[in-house]
Amino acid sequence: MAAKTKKFANATTALKQRPKWKLRKVNGFKIRMRYPDWDVVETALSTRNCSLIPSIVPNGEAHVDQRFWQERKFLLNVHWHERALKKLGWSRRKIRKYIKQHLVKIGPAPNFIVHTSRIKNLTVHYVLGEIVRAYFDPQFVLGGHDLVYPDYIPKNEVWIDARQDKREIKYTLFHELFERWLMARGMRYNPAHALATKAEKQLRAKDARKPR
Repeated sequence: MAAKTKKFANATTALKQRPKWKLRKVNGFKIRMRYPDWDVVETALSTRNCSLIPSIVPNGEAHVDQRFWQERKFLLNVHWHERALKKLGWSRRKIRKYIKQHLVKIGPAPNFIVHTSRIKNLTVHYVLGEIVRAYFDPQFVLGGHDLVYPDYIPKNEVWIDARQDKREIKYTLFHELFERWLMARGMRYNPAHALATKAEKQLRAKDARKPR
């Protein structure tokens, strides 16, 4: 019990040391056409030493996807929790648990489903991401499915954030469906995500080469 109390005390201390970032609104869709793993919020803390995305965010700045600008305060808080707790050596699972315990609202969520479609045996819900993040999972970004988030996404469902750029939905849906297909056949999340990201990047590059 003492060790657990100390761990949370260290977390509280670390979280109080949040930098004061200069915020910049960016076109996340345009960036993800080259770097699909670019998040809706990025800082030098997240892009430095990452092989999947470029280190183009200067120190002291936070770049926020323009489509999620209204959520910037909440998203920056989530981002700082992720980085501060990771620096303490916490595992990804422990970080997710802590964030959900401290940032998720208590009580029933308002209606968040915009519309629904069917793809073979899967139900695809287009959702208001800000409600999903507030009431279920602060780390929900762009999309997800039941094999990654079984604690809140029902079986055989894929959720797509309707707040993202409409041009981007095609790629997010492709990624989630391919990743889920791989995991349904026994592949673990990390390699499935890497392969889905690679295939998504190829699809985006192919579309970018098409004449307009």
